[in-house]
Amino acid sequence: MEVTVELSTERPNDNDSVIDLEEDEDSLAQSYLLTLKSEGSLHTGDNDSDPIVEPEWLDHAKLDRARQLFKRNLFGLFFNHLCGLVLLVYVDTILKPLLYTRNSRSVAQLFRRYLSTLSHIKLWYDGDFWTKDSPARQSILQVSILIYNLFI
Repeated sequence: MEVTVELSTERPNDNDSVIDLEEDEDSLAQSYLLTLKSEGSLHTGDNDSDPIVEPEWLDHAKLDRARQLFKRNLFGLFFNHLCGLVLLVYVDTILKPLLYTRNSRSVAQLFRRYLSTLSHIKLWYDGDFWTKDSPARQSILQVSILIYNLFI
């Protein structure tokens, strides 16, 4: 879905035109949301890139800065990841695959699974995916296989 926005330098004469603009934006947002709900579930989100081949666009200086940011803000980032993982249980299309795998039949199992996910995420933040036999590379390959198996 492509959205085109035309900007105008004219000022509205009254508040009615501002309200109309907000209603138009709301209807565009609703339309986009409906498209995501109807067509988004048809896509796996995988871009078919090789997880062990370093992308050409990678900027190691930026990656190192991001890693430093992660280390300085470890608690806040992990707390946010955990909140996000907990909230996923309330999304039906995510909860069903979790239950389907039969690895999360209780709150305790779900919590252990989330801690495992967080440990993978920490490896991804800290590690180097492109070094053979590194923990980060092993983790990303393991998770890629787990996700792939959900969709076959």
